[in-house]
Amino acid sequence: MWDPTVRRPTRCGPAFLAPLPLLHHANCLGGGGGGGGGGGGGGGGRFGGGGGVRRGAALHALPDGEGHLYYDVAGPAGAPLILCIHGFMLDRRVFDDALAVGGKWGTLPPPLAAAGVRVGRVDLRGHGRSSLPTRERPYSHAADVRSLAAALSPDRPVHLVGVGAGGAIAINAALVDVDAADTAAVATATASSAGAATEGAAPSVSPPPSPPRVASLFLLSPSVDGFGWSRGAHIRVETDAIIADVPAAVADWASRPPLVATVAAGGAPADAVAAMLADYSGYHLVFGDPWQVRPEKPAARRLEKLAGRLPVAVWVGTGAEEPQGQGRNAGGRNTRRGDAGGRDHRHGQDDWLRAAKFVQAGLGAEWGTVPGAAHLLPLEAPDWFVAELAAWVTKVEAMGVPVSGGDINRALGG
Repeated sequence: MWDPTVRRPTRCGPAFLAPLPLLHHANCLGGGGGGGGGGGGGGGGRFGGGGGVRRGAALHALPDGEGHLYYDVAGPAGAPLILCIHGFMLDRRVFDDALAVGGKWGTLPPPLAAAGVRVGRVDLRGHGRSSLPTRERPYSHAADVRSLAAALSPDRPVHLVGVGAGGAIAINAALVDVDAADTAAVATATASSAGAATEGAAPSVSPPPSPPRVASLFLLSPSVDGFGWSRGAHIRVETDAIIADVPAAVADWASRPPLVATVAAGGAPADAVAAMLADYSGYHLVFGDPWQVRPEKPAARRLEKLAGRLPVAVWVGTGAEEPQGQGRNAGGRNTRRGDAGGRDHRHGQDDWLRAAKFVQAGLGAEWGTVPGAAHLLPLEAPDWFVAELAAWVTKVEAMGVPVSGGDINRALGG
């Protein structure tokens, strides 16, 4: 039952409108948050910390105590960790075809196994089997990802893979490292100046900066916070109308680029998208997600802080190319900064190409395209994804360069 004046579910129930389940408020769910590795608890709804979680599932307690993230991981403990982040309305199953050997999670495909890595994938808040956000406390997808990364790989930074909106989250997570390093550098310089100005005073020692959490970014058709999307880029429906028919709002989103190309192609990728959309909570559509914590200055205006300080690769499918066929320089560098405007363009696959080019240019990243694929590269080109990801992480690990400055991407041969 919905109270549109409150804009939140007022009870937990079994189903809202077929095929989507009723949105469940995280505090209604049985079992609460849970630590890492617990199985299904009792009570609660499908998306809670209780009955909806499969036996033996891996749960990570959210840093704010408001529930859990659902994740799974495969590979040797202590190995370099790759953490895969899905896009909007989707979930960790975006990576199934590529990473779930024989349809079952637990054994890495040969290229990644040979690379000696560990691979995890996660359901973001409000997606898949993770807890919903709550109105009581703001949250951050980037903070959630960093918290999980620290729990799974406490002694070394992780390689983040982001698809679509997952790319924006990965960028935000990496910017936290850069901000922390810059803040520590300013504190050190300030302490040194103060010490020099006070003769005979004991030298001031600044605390060391936190170790970086992100080793590299592998971005697939990424978006970025603050990018200027064309008209029609987002669902513009009144909240009351969405509440009245969440499945219709989800279907509308699926009928637009970038998902429409994958859906129209049919086959296993389209079936996977349909399954994920059917399981999407609908939370972010209904509430507009105003409780996410975002920096005052969006990432689109801060990419230069990250440029050259972190290995980054950006890939798009050729199905996302502009009509002029731009962007087919796989492995090449695009030195022109992307346009954050362009609101007179029709929102289409080319809009996602503009976003990817904007990110690539702003970060000075490696750049490439994947023939025959559109937006969801791990689903549409799983063999390519596995081989390229294994090669990327192997190359970055061989350099052994943390976030510390210098044109890392140029050193990588980007």
